[in-house]
Amino acid sequence: MDMEQFSHTVSAESGEEFLKAWDANVQALDGLYDPADERDSCGVGLVAALDGKRRREVVEAGIAA
Repeated sequence: MDMEQFSHTVSAESGEEFLKAWDANVQALDGLYDPADERDSCGVGLVAALDGKRRREVVEAGIAA
């Protein structure tokens, strides 16, 4: 693939301009991230009946999972 076809989408900012913009963004977002909010083993679980029929047992299995 020829990179010239993407040249119109790439900013030509210098490294100094990039760092200045980065620092401005960091300052603007200060206080939004709290490491205390991090949790180990975060994820999504799914319990479903393979036959597609709705049953109370499926709901109970999902709660217990």
